[in-house]
Amino acid sequence: MRRPVKIILWSCAGVLILALFFAFGLPAILRTVLESQLAKNLNRPVTVESVQFNPFTLCLTVQGLTIREPDDSAVFLSFERLFVNADIASLFKRGLVLSEVTLEKPHVRVVRAEENSYNFSDMLPAEDAQPEAADEQPAKPFLFSVANIQLIDGSVEFDDRPARLVHTVTGIEIGLPLISNFDQYVDVFVQPSFSATIDGRPFNLNAQTKPFTDSLETDLDLNLTDLELTQYLAYVPVQLNFKMLSGRLNTNLKLRYVQNPGRVLTKSGSREAWALRTLPSSVLTTAPCSAFPPWQLPALPARSTSASLLLTILPCRASAWPLPAKRTGPCRCNGLSTQEMP
Repeated sequence: MRRPVKIILWSCAGVLILALFFAFGLPAILRTVLESQLAKNLNRPVTVESVQFNPFTLCLTVQGLTIREPDDSAVFLSFERLFVNADIASLFKRGLVLSEVTLEKPHVRVVRAEENSYNFSDMLPAEDAQPEAADEQPAKPFLFSVANIQLIDGSVEFDDRPARLVHTVTGIEIGLPLISNFDQYVDVFVQPSFSATIDGRPFNLNAQTKPFTDSLETDLDLNLTDLELTQYLAYVPVQLNFKMLSGRLNTNLKLRYVQNPGRVLTKSGSREAWALRTLPSSVLTTAPCSAFPPWQLPALPARSTSASLLLTILPCRASAWPLPAKRTGPCRCNGLSTQEMP
């Protein structure tokens, strides 16, 4: 047999062996390593249904990952399928290039056992842990380009046991056509979309942003229908001096955010910005504090510096609001919270 023929045959045999290894041997190794390392680092039982890898198309698929609670009583996190398609251009662009990332039916269950105790508290770093010293010279950013990002039919369950409430977010859909920090994409808008049903109420968010430019230019569409406010006031980080008896929030917002070189932020709104419905409230002594009819706000051009937000107009009609006011200057709402306001 001629030498060139032998070389071709040995080359074909080598390619076939590598293809079989990447198609069957590597997925089995990845599945075992994934289960063991996640279980070790999270201190939770972890199972993975299967891992598949196609060496010719550079596609990786992880099926049926489930992370359970430490006592194996319930599912903490799971997803049905994760699909990642790498691009051979990663070798030439000296950065990570992914042409598609799809996550199907992810589910997260969060349990609030006590005031500051959650079912993931054991995974958080200790409060006395010392942060790692940062390098004096900033490292060169890791280059990446990820296209066709999709999250399909996700869900979150929040079991607030002290309040005896269970909040659900279902039908989560997230889409992101492209995000990249390569030079040619830095000044291109990233256009994420988000939709879900929050405690039975639809929520929609569409935006376009330039996250890697100095201006952080962002346009945002935010639509929310009849969100019940009373059940979320318990999660406000400061103690309030009033109790909201009822109230619903509708939003049809279009916001624009730009950060100029002087670090002054500008925001503007259009459409019917937001509306409050049936909003009676009382102070903690049960004395009446305020009552609002349905309250609609039009576009609100605004400017902010540091932590201060300046609104050009705040219309209000037919409301009872016994707050202390001055002849001149702004009206302050310090009495609504036990925490001092600037």
